[in-house]
Amino acid sequence: MWCINCQIETNNDVCPVCKQKTIEDVPTDVLWCHECKIPVQQTVNQSDYKICPICHSKMKHLSTDLRPVFPEERLLVELLIGKKPYEWIQKSVWASNSRYYVDGKSIPVASKVFQAADADDLIKKLAEYQEGNTYQYFDMYIMKFVQGNKNRLNWLKDEAFSFIKNTASKFEEEQIVLSFSGGKDSTVTADIVIKALSNPSLVHIFGDTTLEFPLTIEYAHRYRENNPQAIFQIAKNREQIFYDVCSDIGPPARMMRWCCSMFKTGPITRVLNNLYRNQQILTFYGIRKAESVSRSKYNRVEGNSEYVKIQKQTVASPIFFWRDIDVWLYMLAEKIDFNDIVGKEFKVVLNNQYYKKIDSRYVVSSSYDDLYNNSNNITLNIAGVIRGKKDNMYFAGCSFGGVRVVSFLRLFFRQWFVVDASVGNSECLSGKHRRI
Repeated sequence: MWCINCQIETNNDVCPVCKQKTIEDVPTDVLWCHECKIPVQQTVNQSDYKICPICHSKMKHLSTDLRPVFPEERLLVELLIGKKPYEWIQKSVWASNSRYYVDGKSIPVASKVFQAADADDLIKKLAEYQEGNTYQYFDMYIMKFVQGNKNRLNWLKDEAFSFIKNTASKFEEEQIVLSFSGGKDSTVTADIVIKALSNPSLVHIFGDTTLEFPLTIEYAHRYRENNPQAIFQIAKNREQIFYDVCSDIGPPARMMRWCCSMFKTGPITRVLNNLYRNQQILTFYGIRKAESVSRSKYNRVEGNSEYVKIQKQTVASPIFFWRDIDVWLYMLAEKIDFNDIVGKEFKVVLNNQYYKKIDSRYVVSSSYDDLYNNSNNITLNIAGVIRGKKDNMYFAGCSFGGVRVVSFLRLFFRQWFVVDASVGNSECLSGKHRRI
């Protein structure tokens, strides 16, 4: 436990000095070593705070969280902001929201950069320079990053192992479930739970909402092949089709959120009922406190509460206090295979083709082949994924011709297209376009 006021660690829920309520996690700082050119995570109370564990030089504060920038995204950003291709190829590049760090130097990328970009020209240039976009220097910095954060990694693993074993000790081994979505958080959670319990045959529940990317389905199959002892159950609504329901009752909206119960929690509940009947089970999932304000209010272990959507289960998150940099550290250090979308092709369907008007309502067109093969569609090649601040997610697509991307990706062109799924369903000013 940590007291923010007194900056001291304690074992109590209330600080013995100032009597204020303490927090569970000791604050960590993302520091930058100019010699090694890597970010290093350290807790603010450790004795060698701000001293690089590799070269022992003095480090400085860089950010509260960070993620690696892979070569594909690095090249994209170079082109976006007018840099020469490969200008940063030998540099250590990281990012936090819409701010990039190149060898420790902060470079913000404003939303107007995305709005002014010529997507067609970018696609041509990305294809032109793709072959020379080597991973050599990226891999070198990642190796050093893992080395410099070895103590942090060991602490994360030890703490998570202890939490998992303690939580699982209250349940029979057969009553333990892993919630698997194919994303990086659930993948890390599955990996660390299997290792902590030394049990590769745990039950995995994969919720196929019928809207999953083919890449996610491919990754789920690949995960099953790489984990042959795992009991892998797929929860899927096989009686209804999402787009047919949209045509019947309209797309999901704030006042009519039918999609989750019908295509996610409902099918998962049926699978759990078939497996466990009335037994209370323990589900490990990849929820993290840093993901959103609403999730920061969760407890690390939740029983019967408003946050548990599926009853008869206790849910627990081993990575609840982890940040993005922790998740990437674990994945890169443990060499975990993960869902890769870079380089794939998607279709953008214009709203005039995607919707058809029936009386005063707009419903989804029922001819999916016609939607996909429409000559007015725009073909997109994904060159990189950029995570921006939620405050910057506007419905700019309405003013750029009303384009809808049938995906859940945060792409470099998302300033035009409504593509983020994590914030929920909303309506734009025209009333005809909806966030997916």
